[in-house]
Amino acid sequence: MPLRFFPDWFVKICYLTPFPHMVNTVVEVYLGVIQGPELFQTIMAQAIWAIGLIIVGQLVLKAGIRRLVILGG
Repeated sequence: MPLRFFPDWFVKICYLTPFPHMVNTVVEVYLGVIQGPELFQTIMAQAIWAIGLIIVGQLVLKAGIRRLVILGG
């Protein structure tokens, strides 16, 4: 469901998560709703979320590997 149909307060909360940038932005770009400078801003927001999630994922992986205990031969 496009976020444009929801109330503004809900849309603001949604944009604090990465999910609208993964799904809603792609659809809006495809439909031509987002154009010009706003298109650059949304692509940069997607890139920032992707980089941030990769960094957090790597940190969690390193913490998990440090505590990993393997039993067996």
